Amino acid sequence: MSTDGGDNHIDSENHIVDDMGFQNQHSNITDKDESGLAKENPLHNIDQFRSDGSDDLIKMVVDLNFQNDYLKSQILGLKDANLSSAPGQLNYIMKHDDGSNANGREFHEKLKHLEKQLLEERQTRSAAEEAVKHLQTVYLEADTKVQELSNKLTEAQQKMDKELKDRDEKYSELDSKFNRLHKRAKQRIQDVQKEKEDLEAQFRDVNEKAESASSQLSALQLELERSRQQAQDALKAMDMERQQLRSANNKYFLVNS
Repeated sequence: MSTDGGDNHIDSENHIVDDMGFQNQHSNITDKDESGLAKENPLHNIDQFRSDGSDDLIKMVVDLNFQNDYLKSQILGLKDANLSSAPGQLNYIMKHDDGSNANGREFHEKLKHLEKQLLEERQTRSAAEEAVKHLQTVYLEADTKVQELSNKLTEAQQKMDKELKDRDEKYSELDSKFNRLHKRAKQRIQDVQKEKEDLEAQFRDVNEKAESASSQLSALQLELERSRQQAQDALKAMDMERQQLRSANNKYFLVNS
């Protein structure tokens, strides 16, 4: 009975040591995974998410970050608790186990309890590893979506820049055409204004000449009227003189006959 208890004691110790070795190995793996997640975690580039303008994606990744931090704290707490409790329990069992049959049952019960705790720890670590893998998958998908959104944003920005450049070139060309038309219209307005001024000057000259001609015509009409009156007066004088000559001639013939 004592030999079986000793063998069980040795097997249990080896099993506990193996579990502790697995726990240390898992803690190293967990630390590596956490450091890898810290490198691959898209939340370290949260400004890039904000620059992409995807509020829903930012909210989802922030929630995942909170879950990841909580899970990390749980894993670290379980790891520290096991590292602190398992060696103490093992030392307690080894110190108080004197190989007697009386303490064999208690020893086996404690070993079973410890094995149960280690099994639960393994299950918890397994679930944590699955959760970490799930988070890594989610982070990878989120990073892929972010890259897609970033590429789409870059394409949209390039397209917008091209459209703005084309519009600026078009507006510049239209502005050049408008400036040329404006200059031509301004020159045409100046030419028309000059022609108008020339026509007005010619009209004033013609008007002045017309007024001068009208004045001259009035003077000529007055002069003609005076000449006509003088001619009429001369005709009247000639008629009177002719009548006088006729009367004198008649008297002369009467006297001579």
